[in-house]
Amino acid sequence: MTRQGQNFFVEQRQELNQSLTATQIHSLNLLAMPIQALESYIDECLLNNPLLEMDDQIGLDSAGEPVAPVLMDDIEDNHTWVGENSTFMEEPFSLSERAPDPATELPLRTLLTLQSGLLHLPATMERAVKCIISALDDDGYLRMDDEELSVAFSIPIEKVAQAVQVVQNMEPRGIAARSLGECLRLQTPKQHPYYPTVVAITQQYLPDLARNNPQSVAKALHLPVKEIQRVFGYLRNLDPYPGGTMEQNKITNYIVPDVLVKFSGRAWHVHLNDQIYKGLSINPYYASLDLSQEMDKSTQQYLRQRMNEANDLLRAVHRRHNTLLKLAVLLIRYQSGFLHVGTPGLKPLTMAALAEQAGVHPSTVTRAAAGKYIQTPRGIYTWNFFFPQALSTIHGKETTDAYVRMRIGQMIAEEDPDQPLSDQTLAEKLQQEGICIARRTVAKYRTDCSILPSNLRRYWNKSKNIK
Repeated sequence: MTRQGQNFFVEQRQELNQSLTATQIHSLNLLAMPIQALESYIDECLLNNPLLEMDDQIGLDSAGEPVAPVLMDDIEDNHTWVGENSTFMEEPFSLSERAPDPATELPLRTLLTLQSGLLHLPATMERAVKCIISALDDDGYLRMDDEELSVAFSIPIEKVAQAVQVVQNMEPRGIAARSLGECLRLQTPKQHPYYPTVVAITQQYLPDLARNNPQSVAKALHLPVKEIQRVFGYLRNLDPYPGGTMEQNKITNYIVPDVLVKFSGRAWHVHLNDQIYKGLSINPYYASLDLSQEMDKSTQQYLRQRMNEANDLLRAVHRRHNTLLKLAVLLIRYQSGFLHVGTPGLKPLTMAALAEQAGVHPSTVTRAAAGKYIQTPRGIYTWNFFFPQALSTIHGKETTDAYVRMRIGQMIAEEDPDQPLSDQTLAEKLQQEGICIARRTVAKYRTDCSILPSNLRRYWNKSKNIK
């Protein structure tokens, strides 16, 4: 039964709904991968699909020819460009010159062993010192007491104490300490005017140092509060982990850019850092294999499935290459002012605007920019760096948030350490330069640049100047 007045009916309508195929989703996923993730994915595919092979002889030089040069003559005339013969244009930085070199910093234990060799120690003491060095943890601390070291290395306990003292006198200072307090004391010369106070604080009042409670320590030690504040500032400048910067077996995560921008002749040239594009292929034997010939059905089905997967992967990699290259060329052409004069040369740009110019969906640009880097003669930058937001000026023109961040950093770098500039003062100075900006926006940009507020900068500057 139905209620009185209710009518039910069936209506048939025809609608068009757009949906992505599995192949399209695969292509979009590859586009969003940075070059390192893509290489890992390709390695996995090579292991799982015997039809695929990689030509390791394909090098970076053959990864892509220079395309779409951006000539200096194409740039607007209202900028002041760096001369054509400037050093950074003639000799652009390569990736190897900008990436950290693990060989430039010796591992902690290697550095200490080299120092021990310069001391001309007796053979028994040299062995004891090397045993102490081997017992250090990655932070440079010695977590074993003398008795444990004596048993572990079969060294007389008196030799252990002497060897520990030898290591503690090496660089970096503070090494081979057994506690944070001892580490801080080892970094403090005994000739320091506040050495006795340093010893007292590091032995009994480290919790007060952590809580920044000089009043309690001053009362307990019967010393002026100002003296304790000076010692607190001094201790905060010491390194609590003297071996941490030279950690053994430390893994360095290198930034590998997807796009390389180089200057040649009178033009900027854009390359893609994708050796995979030309190195990946289908094995010629399998490519020429006739799957219609008589063979086991399961084998035929397996080969057909793997062939389809291989072709899908090659098409997706090819599409990723072409999309990234197209977007990179348009992006560099539009932001070529940055290549010549730096941050002031950036122009406001949105991903939607670049997508419209490239004839793609904005989500495609978003995926292309995700987690990727562009190497330029001015350094390596994320793709998002080249999409600065527009800010208005009182002259009716536009500037970018990247430029404002740069100006905030410059103003703070030039400020009086005893009278740091407040966010309101920074906003007023920027307004005097014609940039319409509010105090809260300055605070946001300052925070984005990892710069402390004025009150903490004042405190930090005072603590650094304590002798």
